[in-house]
Order: sequence, then C-alpha cells, then structure tokens
Amino acid sequence: MNKSLIIIIIFLSVVGLSLLGFYLFSQNQIKPEQPIPEQTQTEEKVVDRFVENPEKGQLGYQEPQTKIEIGTQGVTKGTFEKIEDGNIFLRDGDTLTQLPLTTDEVAFDCTTQDLSSATELDFDQVTKVQVTTSSELQNLIPANENIVVFAQEVEGVNRAHTIAIDASKCSP
Repeated sequence: MNKSLIIIIIFLSVVGLSLLGFYLFSQNQIKPEQPIPEQTQTEEKVVDRFVENPEKGQLGYQEPQTKIEIGTQGVTKGTFEKIEDGNIFLRDGDTLTQLPLTTDEVAFDCTTQDLSSATELDFDQVTKVQVTTSSELQNLIPANENIVVFAQEVEGVNRAHTIAIDASKCSP
C-alpha cells in the first residue's frame, strides 16, 4: 500500500473517533440532570471514646456474665503439682489430673479471688493477664499453689489454655 494512503486512513480514523466522542459527550450534556441520591450518614453517639450501647466485639462492651462455675465447661481447680512434657498436673484431694497444654500460648491470669475455697471464678477479680508459653509456665507457678485451669477441646484433645492463680503469686 501507498504510504500516503495509510496516513489518510489513520487521519480519517482519528477524525471519526473525535467526532463520535464529541457526539456522545454532547448527548450526555443535553439529558436532564439526574437527581443525586441523598447520602444518609449514621452517626454513633460516642462518649469518652466508647460507643453508647456497644455490642459484643466493640470497645466498651461488658459481658453480662463475669463468673463461671468451677467444675463445668472445662474449668477445673486444684493444687499445682508440676508441668512435664507439655502437660500440667494438678491435684484435687486424692485425684491427680493431667491436662495437655496448648502448644503455642497459655494465658496466665492473676486474680484477687481466694481460689482455695472458690466454687466459681469471677473475671471481675482478674487483675492481670500474661501470655506465655507452656515451657515458661513452670517458672511462673509456685509448687502447691491453688490454681484454676480452663481447658477446651482442640483437635479431639482437651487442652489447657488458661491458668488462674492468686495475684500475690504473680510475677511483676
């Protein structure tokens, strides 16, 4: 093909596309303006950085139940014996209980509640929560200390994930 013919085809294509673009643009300008939908904003009333009526998962939410009965829902109490091979051993009277610990982290709760006679654990009396590993846990619990252990089934095995002890025995 001739070089000048190619240039003419390209020029006519550019002019044609420009005219088409101008036509479409002008058609859009002629249409009556569509009303812009009103945007409604919902505002939460914030009081001191807290939502007034927070739902579960929001900052400031308070659990309605802060006590859990010992002996139910995987909650056991006893006297600490030892931690060995990833298991915690506690004694309640003549019964020695062995529970495997979770493999990654264990919550270590310090409470002002007297655990020797407690029939339920009151979370409102927990003053400090430390996250530790099962290997470090041995150094945190004194021998013969009253403890409460929370366990949950993980992959078919009931594993201890939280240990509560007297706050005076917690390390700073």
